[in-house]
Amino acid sequence: MRYEFFIALRYIFSKRREKFISIVTLISILGVAVGVAALITTLAVMSGFDSELKARIVGLNPHIFLEKELGIEDSEDLSKYINDMEGVKGSFPYIWNQGIIEFRGRARGIVLRSVDTKNEIDSSKLLPYLVSVASNAEIEDGLIMGSELASALGAYITDEVALITPGLRRPHNMKITSIFKSGMYDYDANVVYAGLGNLSTIFGAKTVSGIGIDCTSLANCKKVKEKLQEKLGRKFFVSTWAERNKNLFSAIKLEKLAMFVILTLIVIVACFSIIGVLVMTVMEKGRDIGILKAIGVSGKGILTIFSMQGFIIGVTGVIFGLLGGLGVSFLLKQFVKLPPEVYYIDRIPIKFHVFDSVIIIIAALAISLLATIYPAYQASRLEPIQALRYE
Repeated sequence: MRYEFFIALRYIFSKRREKFISIVTLISILGVAVGVAALITTLAVMSGFDSELKARIVGLNPHIFLEKELGIEDSEDLSKYINDMEGVKGSFPYIWNQGIIEFRGRARGIVLRSVDTKNEIDSSKLLPYLVSVASNAEIEDGLIMGSELASALGAYITDEVALITPGLRRPHNMKITSIFKSGMYDYDANVVYAGLGNLSTIFGAKTVSGIGIDCTSLANCKKVKEKLQEKLGRKFFVSTWAERNKNLFSAIKLEKLAMFVILTLIVIVACFSIIGVLVMTVMEKGRDIGILKAIGVSGKGILTIFSMQGFIIGVTGVIFGLLGGLGVSFLLKQFVKLPPEVYYIDRIPIKFHVFDSVIIIIAALAISLLATIYPAYQASRLEPIQALRYE
């Protein structure tokens, strides 16, 4: 063990004549720990929200939307062409419309979307979220309603509701055949699904609203979109799931950056305490510094001793902060529930990114090390004669 490190440890953990310095040292460690814990917990929650929303949105929607102003007529041929493209997992035609659902005098505005249970890609978007299901033979013959919407209307499976849309001259009565719960309030309260063939018959449509496309990975979406736009021309509108939710994820990213900057200030404030600890230690250990210099320890060695002391305080705070952040995050995930109508989801999602944690640790240690420069430099300039004159 290097003598500088040994002496630094003695100055931190040995019994002191000045108890006040020990208390301030403890406060400094706790300050760094609280700042690091707050940073880790906050960024884990923000990353969790980002990942959770991304998973829910991608789970319920295609990766790429292909649409045309007046609808797409040759959807089957176009789907076959798209399915043969590199990076494409599969595709499905869809119909969507806006309308009103009425049940026993209660009415709600809805988004009406189609689902084709015979298409593996399309059905995989919805079927995992079904919580109450009629027989498979009846699913596409009726409506698949979100749990929040069904609760608001007081409706349940086998109840008959009136569907009103701009494409229908009069209300069309349909039975509820299934209830889904995605965990996203906006979807569960506003979206209603119906069979693709059933909607085509009801609206008398010869076209579909668009074609949904799933890629082999989300990373391929931009490349596949650009290739589609180039091949099909400007008559078609091609957009990705990320582009349709750009504002939401940009807001989360900006909030994450803002929270990192704001909470880093807690660590900076704690590091001012480290400066105070080292200044008082230098004043208390003036005789020790004089003796060390008298026996040949260089100014660089004194600088290293007090720099290590501040750095050890920072490292200790970071370790406790890391453990505290993990513990608080676990408690939040297990015991805290959210109002889904406000936050889209009903629980606090937690996701740790190694990169985020590394950045937090490096930043905290760097700030702690910077805080040691001034008091350590002043200690290194202390002359042995001045330090020992009044001893």
